[in-house]
Amino acid sequence: MTKAHDESSTPVWEVVPIGDFALPSDTQLNLAKKRWHSLRSLFQLPQGSVETHAKAEEDLRALPTVRLEQLVPPIDWSEPATALDRFLAPRQETAGRETGLYVLIGQPHIDHGAMLREWAGPRAAAVHEAPDPAVILSEKRDASRHWKASDGPWVIPELERWFLRHAHGLWLVRDLLEQAARGQWGAGIIGCDSWAWAYLQRVWPIPNPTVLALQAFDGRSLARYLTASRLAGPRPSVRFCNARTGEPLTSGADDGETSRELRQLAAHCRGNPAIAREYWRRRLRTEPETAHARVSDAPDPSPDPSADEDVVWLASGIETPVLPVETSEDLIFILHTLLLHNGLPATTLADLLPPPRTQLMSNLLRLQAMGLVESQDDVWRVSALGYPGVREFLRSHGYLVDAF
Repeated sequence: MTKAHDESSTPVWEVVPIGDFALPSDTQLNLAKKRWHSLRSLFQLPQGSVETHAKAEEDLRALPTVRLEQLVPPIDWSEPATALDRFLAPRQETAGRETGLYVLIGQPHIDHGAMLREWAGPRAAAVHEAPDPAVILSEKRDASRHWKASDGPWVIPELERWFLRHAHGLWLVRDLLEQAARGQWGAGIIGCDSWAWAYLQRVWPIPNPTVLALQAFDGRSLARYLTASRLAGPRPSVRFCNARTGEPLTSGADDGETSRELRQLAAHCRGNPAIAREYWRRRLRTEPETAHARVSDAPDPSPDPSADEDVVWLASGIETPVLPVETSEDLIFILHTLLLHNGLPATTLADLLPPPRTQLMSNLLRLQAMGLVESQDDVWRVSALGYPGVREFLRSHGYLVDAF
């Protein structure tokens, strides 16, 4: 069996015990490079060949939304759910039934809730959703759910929705974790955001749970996931090429500029495929329909291209939103609170932070204009593009961060 066949037959999604989770190998090197780039910007050092590359890409244009959705569709969370089943199945067979308490940790923008709901459906597992935030703050003890053990498994998709960082917002999650840890409900799986988990380990740590996570994507995994040819319209094959070098981005490449770029993307995103996907989407370009040749000194990556092949170009980079050094504490508290809860409605956020709601909304809109937060269905969260910079800012200023 060839190496290529081995790779193609290996699932790209993998669930591992938390102790086996490993960041891409050059994550620390990438952080050092980002700090150097920030220093260079501060002192306005020459950009060198970057301007030349930008000029070479002026003839390329953004992809139409429909085409972009075809090339980079939303993540199908049934695939990670299948990876979870691959991990659990041998253990269930050994024990003869579902046993124990598992906690599945998801990084920001990794939808562990959707993943667990996908897993629960075919297995008829009971899915327990969180109450409304107002119920948590009301401290109505009769709202605490006491489930009885059942023959089948149970799932709590989003533990971060069961608490609020507030004097009256922790009682429910403490009750829940105590009952789960004592085995009152039998075997089950709890999903939790990585930032909420870091916080809850200090508030009410579960004794000796089996903690799982999706394995981080390195450059090779990203290449397999992002550059896979997809059926899109009348053209059955897609080739992704680096707009700066003209080289193809292939899943088997370990050497050269293109593979280094994918490794750097994996490192920048700390192995988070959902965040890497957003960066990838923003960088894809196409040639104008009237162009017969690229205005570039780079060699043609396909001297004799097939008529059935569509070439899509990866631009050299995009501007990443960052927090100014003089960022106020009000803005920092908003970002940290949003991360600890994996996003919140503005009304709930106003209950947790001291500034009045009008000032809070003004600050949210400022952060949105900076590209650091986004709002969907009235829920505000740190954006995928802004997350790497926000995490590094909070870490460097001594705030509690996740372990990922």
